[in-house]
Amino acid sequence: MIWQHDDIVPQIVSKSSAVKAREKVKDFYLAIIEKLTQGVDKKNVMKEIIAEKTFGSLKMKSRVNTSETQSKTFSRETKAAAFIRDALPKVQRCKICSGYLHSNSISIDHKTRKEDGGLGNLDNAQLTHPYCNSTIKN
Repeated sequence: MIWQHDDIVPQIVSKSSAVKAREKVKDFYLAIIEKLTQGVDKKNVMKEIIAEKTFGSLKMKSRVNTSETQSKTFSRETKAAAFIRDALPKVQRCKICSGYLHSNSISIDHKTRKEDGGLGNLDNAQLTHPYCNSTIKN
């Protein structure tokens, strides 16, 4: 739903400072979750949020139904959906915070700290974020 309406967030944050924009986006995502929790059909969530005017005068782009498209070229939405469907489940997660790990930002951490007698062997190694390894755990 969020990537189908990727034009909404830029509308919400336009003419806002970075700090205010972050709060507005957080509130927008919380509004989506609230609507879904209330049982609003996901096809109507954005319509209801836009109608409430909580986030100003938002406009939805008219979208072509991608499941019925006749084009031989993949749309941006279809490419994004394929990537998320196929790649995301295979991405490694940090063993400390469970967040996704980027291939350029991985640290090898001792499960049992060296100070506590942990060895540098494979059984005691785990993939983590560098931040989690150096700050949270210590």
